Amino acid sequence: MFNKKTILKNIKIFLTLLIFHFIFTTFIRFQLWVDMEIGILNSNIINLWKDVYLLFLYILIGWYLWKSGNIKNQWKKSYIKYPIIIILAMSIRAFLVSLINWIWVSQMAIWFKYDIWILLPAIAIWAVDWSKEDLKNIFRHFISIIKYVIGISILWELIRTWNFQALHLLGYGEIGDFAANSKPPAYFETWNNWIRRLSGIFEWPNKFAFYLVTFAPILFFSWRYKQNVKIWWIVLAVTLLILTLSRSGWIAFGGQVVLVYMYFFHLNRAYFNRIIWRTIILGVLFVSTAAGGLYATGAYKQIIMRDSSSKWHAENLVEAATMIKWNVLGHGLGTAGPAAHYVENATIPESWWVQLVVEMGIVGLLMWTSFILIILHRLYTLIKSGNKDRIYVFRVALIIWVLGLGAQWLVLHSFENAIVSFSLFIMLGFAISEGEIQHLE
Repeated sequence: MFNKKTILKNIKIFLTLLIFHFIFTTFIRFQLWVDMEIGILNSNIINLWKDVYLLFLYILIGWYLWKSGNIKNQWKKSYIKYPIIIILAMSIRAFLVSLINWIWVSQMAIWFKYDIWILLPAIAIWAVDWSKEDLKNIFRHFISIIKYVIGISILWELIRTWNFQALHLLGYGEIGDFAANSKPPAYFETWNNWIRRLSGIFEWPNKFAFYLVTFAPILFFSWRYKQNVKIWWIVLAVTLLILTLSRSGWIAFGGQVVLVYMYFFHLNRAYFNRIIWRTIILGVLFVSTAAGGLYATGAYKQIIMRDSSSKWHAENLVEAATMIKWNVLGHGLGTAGPAAHYVENATIPESWWVQLVVEMGIVGLLMWTSFILIILHRLYTLIKSGNKDRIYVFRVALIIWVLGLGAQWLVLHSFENAIVSFSLFIMLGFAISEGEIQHLE
């Protein structure tokens, strides 16, 4: 039972179930349990299914490492040992800061869920001695999952367009905007204006954009190196990203495009020269056409400017900066970010980086960032030392993701969404694993 085959099978099941997380929990919380007169806040417990499944996976992995005698060998590897030490040190320091600020244990648990819990799958998975075939298997499966998300999201948007009232049967509300612990709208409008935003199977357009931006590089490099991905999957992903009207998603995607060009400029100058001018011409045509249309219809005010949204972001950022100024050591766990959904006085700085500083101070931010830098260094080392094999495709795509989304982290609480966070760090865990080299055909 406790072997790699069983572990891999359950990870694939978990990644697949994550696709339906929001649809499933929305139906349970706002339809089924409302009929059973279970309180909305109490119904949050259904969200814990994924955490329970992760605990089960950790038990499987831990038992396998124990029985195989690999724990001591894996601990000797610096890219496994140091991240664990960083997480332990960061948690202990954050706990002490929270005690000084009189933070309740329940509030600390919320911090652990959003800031630390999402990192653990990467450590657990890369501690396993996966084979080349294991890595090929999971990467192939995950490409299918990305396609499922795109396909199901398109179907979901068609249902919304045809008859959004049908989604009321699944616990969705009316047309409007997002509100915590309330029915998600059948479809979103830009701050209750007339322009619609796509959210796919996610609870918020920005979360859908985050998913698309996160895994778009995987689609691109899989297509570039002929890994069973057609170009129209990339076209669909980019089109959906545009229609989310997520400004942070657009910025992050632009950063990723620049990084992709830098990659080809460095490693394949001929291919770079072949595509650069085509892309520039197409980009200029698209941007000028879109800008002209937005200005002519006046829609740019709701899509680009969004004065009320921009003002709200700026005010929250100023408030967070003031908090940092008064306590550079940190205000304690669960005092900023997604914790605001559960804690009365938590601030929403609208930035992942700023959130970490508010909660844990500059030192905490440096610790969390060092964890990400270890992942980047490990990916770079494997990419530099390996050939362009099937595993290489994912490693390059993920390192571009980490670098490209740094811009989005400045203006969003990016890891609030479980579908993205768990999927990402699980795949990072596999990408950082050794594996064996298999040349592309």
